[in-house]
Amino acid sequence: MTAGNLINALAVEATVRPLDLAVALPHAPGPSPEGPAAVGAALDGLPGRPGPPKWRDAHARVGTGRAALTDAERAALGPAADRFPPSG
Repeated sequence: MTAGNLINALAVEATVRPLDLAVALPHAPGPSPEGPAAVGAALDGLPGRPGPPKWRDAHARVGTGRAALTDAERAALGPAADRFPPSG
């Protein structure tokens, strides 16, 4: 693992943990835009192809296995849905 990979992994973790808390505390401030973008970049392509572009920042919890795909998301992904969570 390179230093850059380590920093990216820490950025992903530092973003996803507060997103977990935001589920229980919906009025808590969210992460800066850079955090979810780092998560999206890290997860993009892991299920065998890039996720839908609109998911890039919004689905950090799904990509890390902390939230499940909805039926509509499963339909959009097709067979790739069976590879979720790609990081888990």
